Amino acid sequence: MLGHYTPFIIWNGYNSLIDLHAVIEDELAEMMANERVEVIKLRGRNGSLHQSLGDYDSFDYSIEMSIPYEKIHSFKKIFRGSGKLITHNDVDKYRLARVVMSKPIEFENEWGVFYKFEVNFDCQPFRYKVVENTSLLNKGENTIINPGDIPSYPYFEFMSSGGDITIEIENNIFTLLNTQAGLITLDSEKGLAIFDGSIVKTRGTYNGLKLNPGKNLITIDGNIKSATIVKRSAWL
Repeated sequence: MLGHYTPFIIWNGYNSLIDLHAVIEDELAEMMANERVEVIKLRGRNGSLHQSLGDYDSFDYSIEMSIPYEKIHSFKKIFRGSGKLITHNDVDKYRLARVVMSKPIEFENEWGVFYKFEVNFDCQPFRYKVVENTSLLNKGENTIINPGDIPSYPYFEFMSSGGDITIEIENNIFTLLNTQAGLITLDSEKGLAIFDGSIVKTRGTYNGLKLNPGKNLITIDGNIKSATIVKRSAWL
C-alpha cells in the first residue's frame, strides 16, 4: 500500500512508484543543510571567532532505485533539469533541486527485467510547503505565526485606494509611497513592489519585512480595501 512505509519520491509531479513502478529498497535519509560559518583567527588572541550571516549550503542527495526495463525511457525524459523534489516521509513539503549529470547514469540489470541505478540531486537547503494558504491582513495589528525553522520573506498583496501604505513588523517600518488605486504586489524575497507592471517607490529595507519563527506582529496602515500575505515558511 502506498504510504509512509513505502519509499517513493515525487519529482516535478511524477511519482516514482506510481508512474515508473520504481522500487526504493532503503528508507530515504532525512537531511539538514550546513550553515555557512566563517572561522576567523586573530593574531594575539586565543581561540577563534565564528561568524554567520544566516546562509546555508546546498547539498547532494543520492537515491538508489530499480525500475522495469520498459520504464527506463520514461525515467530519462522525466529526471532531468531543475524542479521540486518531494520524499514520501515528508509529502507536504518540497525542496528545490537539480538532477546532477556530472557522470553517466549506469542502469545495471538485476532480477531479469529490473534495472538498478542511482540518481543524484543537488538540493537547495530549505523545504517549503507544497500548498501554502494565503492569510488575510486587517488594517491595524495582526498576529501571524511562522511555523518554519528559519526567518522567511513573505509575499504581500494590497488593494490600494491611493496614498502611502505602511507595514510594520517587529518595529521595522516599510512604506509603499504615494500608491495609485489598484492591486500592488510586494515581494520581500525579490525586493520588488509592483503596480500595473511598474515599480512602486518605497522607503525602508525589504530585509525588515522578514517573519521570524513563531509569533510576529504585523501592523498595516494606509488607505486600503484589502491585504493578504503568503508567509513562505521554510524548514531545514
